[in-house]
Amino acid sequence: MSLIEIKNVSKEYIIGQTSTHALRDLSLQIDEGEFVTVMGPSGSGKSTFLTIVGGLSEPTSGRVVIDEIDIYSLRRDGLSDLRREYVGFVFQSFNLVPYLNVLENVLLPLAPTGIPAKEQTAIAEGLLSEVGLLEKAEHLPGELSGGEQQRVAIARALISDPLIILADEPTGNLDTATSESIMQLFKLLNERGKTILMVTHNPVYKFHSTRTIDFRDGTLVGDDMKYISQMSADYREGREFQQNIWTHD
Repeated sequence: MSLIEIKNVSKEYIIGQTSTHALRDLSLQIDEGEFVTVMGPSGSGKSTFLTIVGGLSEPTSGRVVIDEIDIYSLRRDGLSDLRREYVGFVFQSFNLVPYLNVLENVLLPLAPTGIPAKEQTAIAEGLLSEVGLLEKAEHLPGELSGGEQQRVAIARALISDPLIILADEPTGNLDTATSESIMQLFKLLNERGKTILMVTHNPVYKFHSTRTIDFRDGTLVGDDMKYISQMSADYREGREFQQNIWTHD
């Protein structure tokens, strides 16, 4: 059974009397544990696809089903809860709050939850340790390199232990060596069970993934499935195992 099902999804933007189709009747299934690189030229619909999967942009028509939940049938607060539980976002521009330190940025997604503050801090510090930045927990984002800021953003995306990570050009502002280290981190996360959808222009990165899909003019024109990870039922039922990975050194 697929974790993500895209069913006849179209997205149309209307500005004045001009209509632009960002996606056209897209149908696609993604299984749990896949690492999917999303490729295509600028304006092909890649980022629109990612925002629709992430519950950030309702399609003009069609359905998006995550873990058997039709996400756009939910009320606004229900959709917000689903995003927090299921999806972690990583962006090209990092989207860190400049006046909050590293630890505070990582903790942001847990603010609406009832998790005790001490437990929240322990989880965040465990993640920062995993990405090699625990010693910079009190630093402001402006005091970090681009690669370090992206690692903070990845830690923040993981703080709610989501099933899915959506990354939009996560290495776009980084040099080659730093980009490779970020890709290795994504690969490790995928090996630990995370389902990853990553938009990229760099064809080299598809070799890190298990599947590559290609967009042109809002349509899916290529789907190279190299390997589908089969997650065991007991793993899905016992997600506390994944939590333990991140909260213990």
